[in-house]
Amino acid sequence: MTHDSWDALKQDYDAKDPLTEASLEKQVFSLTCTNPAKVGKHLNNLITIMDELAKRGVSIPDSQFKLAIISSTPNMYQATVKALC
Repeated sequence: MTHDSWDALKQDYDAKDPLTEASLEKQVFSLTCTNPAKVGKHLNNLITIMDELAKRGVSIPDSQFKLAIISSTPNMYQATVKALC
């Protein structure tokens, strides 16, 4: 098996792995940011996970993603996050 064939097979398998998809979805709704100085990094992590889910054909509605953002950011950012969402 060539390297390209292996990569294609691995990508196809990974894209359809329900355990990985479930883990990624769980992360969207369970990650929290407790350090106000790292809210930007937290939001980038959430976006990265959403992008990975999209690559796998998994769609989380915007309304659910907004709730995940609102519920996972420190209280001091709640007004700002709600205004942006």
